[in-house]
Amino acid sequence: MNDEIYDLKKLKLLMIAIGAGLVVGSIGVIFEMLIDLADDLWKHHTFIIYLLPIFGMLIIFITKKLKENNIDGPNQLIYALNNNHNIKPIQGILIFIATTLSHLGGASVGKEGAALVLGSSVSNFFTKLIKLNAREQETLIFCGMSACFSGLFGTPLTAAIFCLEILVVGNIYLKNLLPTLISALIAAKIRTLIIGSPITFNLDPNIDKFSIIILLALIFLAIIITIFSNVFIKTLHLTKKIFEHHFPNPYLRIIIGALIFILITAILKDKIYYSGGINIIQASFKGSSNAYSFLLKIILTSIVLGAGFKGGEIVPTLAIGAGIGMTFSGIFNLPSSLFIACAMIAYFVALTKCPIASLALAIELFNIHYLHYFMKIIVITFIISGRHSLYSHQLNKFHQ
Repeated sequence: MNDEIYDLKKLKLLMIAIGAGLVVGSIGVIFEMLIDLADDLWKHHTFIIYLLPIFGMLIIFITKKLKENNIDGPNQLIYALNNNHNIKPIQGILIFIATTLSHLGGASVGKEGAALVLGSSVSNFFTKLIKLNAREQETLIFCGMSACFSGLFGTPLTAAIFCLEILVVGNIYLKNLLPTLISALIAAKIRTLIIGSPITFNLDPNIDKFSIIILLALIFLAIIITIFSNVFIKTLHLTKKIFEHHFPNPYLRIIIGALIFILITAILKDKIYYSGGINIIQASFKGSSNAYSFLLKIILTSIVLGAGFKGGEIVPTLAIGAGIGMTFSGIFNLPSSLFIACAMIAYFVALTKCPIASLALAIELFNIHYLHYFMKIIVITFIISGRHSLYSHQLNKFHQ
């Protein structure tokens, strides 16, 4: 009898995982298609960039109209889940709209924040419709987050682990790992069928064997990454405080931020700094990006997020890491593709404090043949980067 009850519970969790993968994963894929469409529009019609202040005003108007002023992406989600609060469906809808509008205007923002909040809010909606106990509700929310993230990026292993690891540094909710992985795999398959395979990067096959020089270079790179991860965190916080202090009116704040962004990018005359940053990553691997591109990406991302645009920091984070890696490898005459990849993963772990998800990301973005390099840079960076994180509400059980 007990075995039958146990089997039924497991079957129910499996059905929750499959359902979340199909439903929320499909929503994540639709979201990715809209983001791609928004990015394509400004790429082919550059005048749309100059409409960014109007898109910003629309974000504020919709937010106020729906009386939801707090849509703070992953940070808001982390706080809610760590304090047993729910993300309301309206919050998911708002960040969906706000992120799409931000991308339509070419704002330097990511999209993972919206994916996590959207996935959580949709899952929370279904917890009200389906009779579930507390354990099953928790599983559904994690599965929804994982499915939406995977549907957006096509990285199921990273999606499953990141959602379980982001809440508390040094802790991972392993009991939900299998369901979230099932949801993520289903969502990734849907993405592949509708959109195609996600972007991956090939590293130089002629990289020298591991040596003491490479190890010392990785340690030095981890130190550089730690410095600039702190620069990014402080710049984000400082920019937001400056905007809020000098422009208390949210409409004026987002207009000023948009105008500053437009002015800087117009002076630079380079589309590489618009949107999340995939162009910077690709240019870094080709060696055609500017040596200071990562600094400009830090500044521009801080401006638009501080002004009130929505999206996320992860894609810009990877772009900044790629820029640092390209400059670092060029200065010290090191294998460029390897150190760009290592810098991207190191910057991710320095800012998110998610080492296992960082390793998963390295596997899914790059060749698993270089896994030992990624493991070393992740461990070194995670240890020396300390408590500083993008997410102020993240609990930290490791760096105490």
